[in-house]
Amino acid sequence: MLRDPERSAATDCLGVIGEALAGLDVTHAESVIHRDIKPANILLTREERAKIADFGIARLDEGAATGAGAMLGTPNYMAPEQIIGSAVDQRADLFAVALCCTRFSPGSCRSQSAT
Repeated sequence: MLRDPERSAATDCLGVIGEALAGLDVTHAESVIHRDIKPANILLTREERAKIADFGIARLDEGAATGAGAMLGTPNYMAPEQIIGSAVDQRADLFAVALCCTRFSPGSCRSQSAT
């Protein structure tokens, strides 16, 4: 999410997560599921506004599962149903956001581990 430690300390993590969730709300309203939410895909603008990036594996929410034998996304941030290749919906993106929250250092949005 953030690479600059000086900016990280001044950033309100809950605000960033709230903006990311608002962005997902718009995405989900268009029936699009991101399927690869992780700290590296939540970017901050110069104005410190959160933006969701990398829609490369996004799909329309049609209850479709990933093809047999294929796993798309970042396993550390995937919902269990996504890992086993079952159909996913917007809840998989929300699960990933919750996992992102566990990776941030207290009081900032600096990721504690690589994504």
